Amino acid sequence: MLLLVDNSKLILWTNKIDANNITIIIRGDIMLKVKNLSKIYPKNDNKALNNINMTIEKKEIVGLVGPNGAGKTTFINIISGLLTKNKGDIYINKMKLNKKNKYKIMKKIGVTFEGARNLYWALNVVNNFKYFGTIKGATKKLLKDNITFFSKKFGIESLLQSKVKTLSRGQKQRVSIVSSLLHDPQMLIYDEPTNGLDIESRTMLINYFKRIKNELEKTILITSHDTEFLRKVVDRFIILNEGKIIKKFKNKNMSNEEIEKKYHQAIS
Repeated sequence: MLLLVDNSKLILWTNKIDANNITIIIRGDIMLKVKNLSKIYPKNDNKALNNINMTIEKKEIVGLVGPNGAGKTTFINIISGLLTKNKGDIYINKMKLNKKNKYKIMKKIGVTFEGARNLYWALNVVNNFKYFGTIKGATKKLLKDNITFFSKKFGIESLLQSKVKTLSRGQKQRVSIVSSLLHDPQMLIYDEPTNGLDIESRTMLINYFKRIKNELEKTILITSHDTEFLRKVVDRFIILNEGKIIKKFKNKNMSNEEIEKKYHQAIS
């Protein structure tokens, strides 16, 4: 049974209710809210982010795009707690990101950085999972269950005893994705996930993101230059340039040519 709720009002339901079999979808419920976010690097007085305002709904996949130096990496580093802001407010599922709540919020987020930089390459895969899952707050039981579940789901069971440094780029990417899911986060952040991947690995990644959204019901933010990849997975695009959001638009079965045209018009 499916219940759709909009602004606390029931808008669709069946005439028989089985309390043990109800799925509720809250339309317009916000996972990420950013208000007036700014970041200045004092060394060169560079305003990396300039008064950013953004919301991302629960279960939405958003593509954050822009040229090199636009502020994408700075933005995700602040959201993921690795970098401090100069001004503004950030809320993850209505909890404000500040010194008091930082570690609580970090448990709500899973992050995969470009080049699998969220893994220790000298350790084997399963020890990476145990280490990062533990520091993100996963219980032993949750960690054990999720390592088994996601390793099978993402086809990396045979890699668990292998050191990360011995894996191919595509294998590292899959391991990174699994690592980001182990503590059952509410929001996932992926930085340039297709960099260096071959066609087969890119196709596999597209299917993984669709699974993560549809089966696990996660909110996902992806930064990438790869619009052909993004158009197959995201619900919406946000274009960032020179530290400012300059355009937002929904992905309504758009061709890559249409997306590229909107992108180049916005940044020109």
